Amino acid sequence: MKILYEGTALFKNKRVPQAGIAHYVYNIYKNLIELDRQNDYEVFGLNFFGKPKDFKVNFPKGTKFNLIQHIPGKVWNLSNRRLALPPMETMLGKKADAFIYTQFRLYPSLFAKKRFVVIYDIAFEHYPEYIEKKNLQYLLRRVPEAAKKSDKIITISEFTKNDLVKKYGVDASKIIVAHCAVDPYKFKMTQLTAHTREKYKLPKDYLLYLGTIEPRKNIANLVRAYSKLPKHIKDQYPLVLAGGGGWNDDEIKLAIEYARKDSQIIQTGYVEEKDIPALYSGAELFLYPSHFEGFGMQILEAMACDTPVLTANNSSLPEVGGDAAYYVDDKSIDSMKNGIEKILESPKLRNDMVKKGKQQIKNFSWKESAQKIIDAINV
Repeated sequence: MKILYEGTALFKNKRVPQAGIAHYVYNIYKNLIELDRQNDYEVFGLNFFGKPKDFKVNFPKGTKFNLIQHIPGKVWNLSNRRLALPPMETMLGKKADAFIYTQFRLYPSLFAKKRFVVIYDIAFEHYPEYIEKKNLQYLLRRVPEAAKKSDKIITISEFTKNDLVKKYGVDASKIIVAHCAVDPYKFKMTQLTAHTREKYKLPKDYLLYLGTIEPRKNIANLVRAYSKLPKHIKDQYPLVLAGGGGWNDDEIKLAIEYARKDSQIIQTGYVEEKDIPALYSGAELFLYPSHFEGFGMQILEAMACDTPVLTANNSSLPEVGGDAAYYVDDKSIDSMKNGIEKILESPKLRNDMVKKGKQQIKNFSWKESAQKIIDAINV
């Protein structure tokens, strides 16, 4: 069969980022073409998004492309958000037996026997206040439509599968759970060199948050919880907030400014992908008390680097962390503060968490996730 796989997330990036949709799109595609000997895959997408021009380096060697060209970006975006687009075959000039759409939405098709859509989560249904207005309107319209009209839905956690069943009435048998995973050869205990330490102004010991600096990640409350820790802990373990800025971060900035009166808080800004394992490895504890996640890749990444993880007891996070993580109430500053203090004061607890983390990451595999999709294609 001819399978057309949407690569839009990778067209937008100069390189494959360490997390997020692009990371998933890359790893699933890489494993699909390695494992599937029956079907022929091509990557499709809009050529306008191909800035920079070297986007093809983000794909495995030998990838075949079928790009939609000669459509101005503004026209595409307007049509994509508000209007009905013509069938994919018309825009691509090619038929396909199946399409795999990786951006939450579905496009019309004349001839495809199967249309798959990846819906990573429906956080916008639970926390609409954390989504930009134009994106919220788009998601509220397109995601339920995709869930209803697709032949199969691919999602990244059992939590999201159950969420789709409850919120949209989707038949559970229509949903494929293809988890994210972590590459243990890339994410492993890594020496934090003097160069890397200087590059990000890292202290000898520290607590780490890594991710986008945005409200959904619960960073303002994390900073408030950190500021309530005993002075001797804060003196020994500054809080490092690593990651690029997101949107609507005014409350986060205010919380950081206030906490800095008696706490050490270091913001690194964007962290290069090659440096991330070292940042995890150098941390005494990784903190990820997000309000909501479709998966939470950073949990597995930190565990792979022998770093204990504190996270929130909500959404998919317990599914990812298993019995290896320490869970707190994301709405309670005291719960977070007490959890951090308990872990830091018990070397035995930290060692147990690290050992369990090594086992937990083995429960997730890109190959197994890709094989589930192949099985559904070949039915």
